[in-house]
Amino acid sequence: MDKIRAERIAKEVIGSEIGGWKVLELINYGKSAVVLKAEKSAALKIFDRELVERFGEAAQEERINRELSLRGKQHENLVEIFDGGKCPRTGYYFIVMTYIDAPNLASVLNDIPREQIWSIISQVARAAHFLESLEIAHRDIKPENIAISIDYRKAVLLDLGVIRPFKVESLTDAEQRVFLGTLRYSSPEFLFRKEENSLEGWRALTFYQLGAVLHDMIMQRCLFDEFSDPFAMLVEAVKHETPVINATDVSPDLVLLARNCLSKPVDLRLRLLKWEDFEPRATSSTSASEARERVRKRKTYYKEQAKQSYDEDIEREIRATKQIIDEMSTKIQAVISRECISSGFFPPIEIHDFLQGSSPKVASFLLCISSSEEYGLKNVISILFLIELLEQKDRIVSLNYVSGLYNKNIDVEGFKEQRSTTFFEGAFEEAVIKNKLRDILYLLFDKAQQSEGMKSNAEILREPEWITIDEP
Repeated sequence: MDKIRAERIAKEVIGSEIGGWKVLELINYGKSAVVLKAEKSAALKIFDRELVERFGEAAQEERINRELSLRGKQHENLVEIFDGGKCPRTGYYFIVMTYIDAPNLASVLNDIPREQIWSIISQVARAAHFLESLEIAHRDIKPENIAISIDYRKAVLLDLGVIRPFKVESLTDAEQRVFLGTLRYSSPEFLFRKEENSLEGWRALTFYQLGAVLHDMIMQRCLFDEFSDPFAMLVEAVKHETPVINATDVSPDLVLLARNCLSKPVDLRLRLLKWEDFEPRATSSTSASEARERVRKRKTYYKEQAKQSYDEDIEREIRATKQIIDEMSTKIQAVISRECISSGFFPPIEIHDFLQGSSPKVASFLLCISSSEEYGLKNVISILFLIELLEQKDRIVSLNYVSGLYNKNIDVEGFKEQRSTTFFEGAFEEAVIKNKLRDILYLLFDKAQQSEGMKSNAEILREPEWITIDEP
């Protein structure tokens, strides 16, 4: 929602009542709603009609009902919900909550006293832990959704618009698995909607988002600020980048807590963290046992980070190799198809892709040339082509084949005991390989036709006849 639309809605409702709550003035606006001050020290959130229509009234009603489920359930660090529903007079959907006259954390990052950081994050964590005790996940913990008192001693978690009960399928989540929340402050598994719908799964997301808030307070800038544009770069940062968190003017335990929270692997996050870790500890303590515990946690953290980085490098290399070998296989198949179809010298053909073991450096496919009396071929020619990438950077390949005659297509099992023949090794030069493939096709086809007259049909039917040619 833009400023003009927000002001237009505010002008329409100020001085009137929405669901029995008299509207006084505009406070702020966001993507989907305007927030206004109402009588009785309340804040009134009114949702944009156009967005409600776009996503459906049923989804909006469910979100409001979720917030209303918290009515009467209070925590000193969580915004209190008073009322909500659909105003019968205006048709606006709305939520009423405590009015808090305080800035949000994002607007005062550079002003937060360093000694107050741990107190602030512990208060937000207590609010999130309270929600967890009710089997609810907040899902959008970020500095903009935290109100902070002017003396920086009281923090309140706001905006319950995307809360989620544990283990409940919903209209808002199940239909298209759309992303709900804020990209920058979402854990990788939540961003890609691969989170586990369980207490542990949602706790892992909460820990990550608490760590993101902690990062911003320690570093005095928003998480992944350097990767903000373009959008795709921010997505990749959430998925792969490890934030740098360094500060000499806060407790080393606090820095370690932030790093542990922002660990990418879910299981590592849960292994390294517990709710008690968010509670402040005396910063002057230098006992050997506490130092030892910090060393232990750092070792676990850095070991897992190194392993994750190594695993991601391997995964990227495998994907790149697979892409190259698949491209080569596609080009070779295209050459064969064009020659067999356009020349008019071959019966109908079929090409089938096959998996060749677990190596990403190897691809294979089966070419079947149909039997046809018109072409002097009473049996099927089956040719298994094997492509092996010997060196990725310079695209060095080895191309091989195994060929046989049979009264039907020979399946891959039938080729296993046969030794392949190499017909090309070297850099993948398409023009050269095209000529090699044409030579192979015509020489094998010619030899198959000759073989038909040398062996009876009965003998061929009993088992395949393997055929090869001298290197062209």
